[in-house]
Amino acid sequence: MDWAIGAVHVIRATAVDPVRRYSERWFMYVEDLDLCWRLAQSGWRRRLEVDISIPHVGHAAAAQAWGGDQTIRWIPASYDWYAEVHGAPAMRRWAVVNSLGVAAQMGTSTILGMIGRRSARSRARQLARQLPLHARVVIGRPRVPTSPPLR
Repeated sequence: MDWAIGAVHVIRATAVDPVRRYSERWFMYVEDLDLCWRLAQSGWRRRLEVDISIPHVGHAAAAQAWGGDQTIRWIPASYDWYAEVHGAPAMRRWAVVNSLGVAAQMGTSTILGMIGRRSARSRARQLARQLPLHARVVIGRPRVPTSPPLR
């Protein structure tokens, strides 16, 4: 697998030397992606141990840090990482693809909402909040919101 969400990582100490630790640039979102990518670049394997189960309250820390604004944090941080690794032109191309995909999903959800599917109307509203986050990146580098202190 390419990357594991950072709720629980078990990593060899030799793999995570002082140079390859989690980046503070992307606190809570993308630091796990970045670490897994850098480990892969250094020749380390990433794997999922399906026989191990660790209880995790999904989004508890994120809700504490970001409230309902996790998407506002995650999308710009993801693009910022992508630009760091692949360059700004590649990031903008990816933002165009994502913007078009979100717009298409929004259109579909809006049509389904018009025929009475409440969940589709809710999804269309959610996508409408995401579209500007993708579209802004097409013309400029994303601003990664500063991490608030955990309460």
